Amino acid sequence: MPHFILEYSANLEDDIDVAYILKELRDAAVATGLFPLAGIRLRAVCYEDYLIADGKADYAFVHLTGILGGGRSLAVKKAAGQQVFDTLAACLADSDNSRLLAISYYMYEADPVLSYKQNNIHLSTLKIKHKARHTMPLTDPLAILIIISAFLAALVSSAFAVGGGFIMIAVLSNVLPMQYVVPLHSPMMLGLSLGRTFAFWRDIQWRIVIPFASGSIIGAFSASPLYFHLPAFLIALVIALFILLATWVPAITWHITIPRPFFCVGVLHSFFSTLFSFGGLFQPIMLRQAMSRFKIVATLAAGLLFMNLLKISAYTLQGFDYSEWLVVIIAAILAGIPGAIAGRQLLHCLSENKFRFFFRLAMTAFAIKLLYLAWVLY
Repeated sequence: MPHFILEYSANLEDDIDVAYILKELRDAAVATGLFPLAGIRLRAVCYEDYLIADGKADYAFVHLTGILGGGRSLAVKKAAGQQVFDTLAACLADSDNSRLLAISYYMYEADPVLSYKQNNIHLSTLKIKHKARHTMPLTDPLAILIIISAFLAALVSSAFAVGGGFIMIAVLSNVLPMQYVVPLHSPMMLGLSLGRTFAFWRDIQWRIVIPFASGSIIGAFSASPLYFHLPAFLIALVIALFILLATWVPAITWHITIPRPFFCVGVLHSFFSTLFSFGGLFQPIMLRQAMSRFKIVATLAAGLLFMNLLKISAYTLQGFDYSEWLVVIIAAILAGIPGAIAGRQLLHCLSENKFRFFFRLAMTAFAIKLLYLAWVLY
């Protein structure tokens, strides 16, 4: 599931590109975050024999039927249905403006008992361009929210060494479809990493950054093919659990000694970060290093900058299209640079205990919302 059946009158054959409409509808279905790519079926039927209204004019019709599996709330189905219908209407805009045309879309749930199916189209055989569905102008309230969040994320990370990534992932997961959250998190974080790298350049410990970045090559490029096969509910569930664990679980003391530790950390951290935006290793290990906060912030910034660049390259290699989001990404990067500089100025002025208290409350609220989303998507 789902199945989409596009029906249209024969007098539209010269006006519409049916293959293009089917591809756009497929992308819209994927973008809702509700439907696995391997389960989507689309087909079109052209009708030579039809009668519309009084039949006196060259009336035309396009009707889409969507059949989906059960288990989703009415609000979720309504939002997904609206997104699909908006895509259909956009594809037919020229015909709608030039002739008498009726456009409709009905959505039905299949009976779970009386539905029979067998599918050997496995996700591993799929190769599709993971294209974002909507261009987001800077005047869009969501774009403004993302840009402000990029500034705050950079400020928090510069002042406390951690926390900025949580802010960005929490915001993105609440305004974007889940499949796009993780790939878009990396470029949105570039401003944070660039700003901190620039602000703390002299404090960077390259003996740590170079092996970490080298390991990230393996982690990012081995995990990126797996990411686009993950169901949306699993992405939301794991991100929520990562937030709760990182926010509330006490720090673990590491006593394990391994050769070239930061190369191994780079492999593992980037692997999990490519899948879920959180690696969970680099930051806690760096916070336990015997060095000043300035050096910790600087080294984290440089290491994560290289890792995010590698992740973006890996997602792009898999077919993810960043062009639709380019304007917002650039604005978020630019907002992150002054945020990092402001955070450096506040490094000694902010109460870390108060920050951690309110930060935990906010992140817990976001995590609970993500857990609910995971349950709905499941």
